Amino acid sequence: YEIIDDAIDSALTQGRNGLGCVVVFSTGNENVDVEYPANSNSDIIAVGAMSPCGERKSPSSCDGESWYRGYPYYDYSGGSNYGNELDLVAPGVLIPTTDRQGDNGYNPDTAIHVLNGGTKISSDYDDEDYTVWFNGTSAATPHVAGVAALILSINPDLTQDEVRDIIESTCTKVGSYGYSTTSGRYNGTWDDEVGYGCVNAHAALLETLDQMNLSISGPSIVCSSGATFTINNPPNGTTVSWD
Repeated sequence: YEIIDDAIDSALTQGRNGLGCVVVFSTGNENVDVEYPANSNSDIIAVGAMSPCGERKSPSSCDGESWYRGYPYYDYSGGSNYGNELDLVAPGVLIPTTDRQGDNGYNPDTAIHVLNGGTKISSDYDDEDYTVWFNGTSAATPHVAGVAALILSINPDLTQDEVRDIIESTCTKVGSYGYSTTSGRYNGTWDDEVGYGCVNAHAALLETLDQMNLSISGPSIVCSSGATFTINNPPNGTTVSWD
């Protein structure tokens, strides 16, 4: 779709005053190749879903959790799309989130919910405006968008390419996949089922700080009595206050 492609390209190249917006799309939930628009531009971060066991979510993954949610979709045949355009995975099964309000939501209006005769999980939130039942690559993708936002909160001068490189190069190698050096993949070893691995927020933020030669040293317990912390190599003109 040319109009969508143009909008994505404009965001990637012109967004943030020319630094480029970080664009993140889910790969899809049909257990096939990465779908449009995640497969349309190599600068897009294409995110698949990981099961709680550190594997690509598929019909045979350990959780046995229905992939699609809500009538008429109670389908175990789907899975996280994968293939050449996949960049990484993030948690995508039983993700806590806000729900549609009241009886319009999925809590508890789903066939495997404990309040509807199901036994899959012992409880959900008492407040029906929240749920623990968010599944799919749409549940995985916001994790990566959030990490990108955290990176830019530390260094807003990074280009979208630099943010993507940090996220991909700091992934955790999950599962027993055959990660290998792959042509066109410059941020470490890669596998077509899980990409570079699972997004790692902590490692990504440490890498961002390391590239700035900026660090905070001090006790691991922040509230320890009489603790002293030091900011190393703060940018010129930085003002620091402790609260």
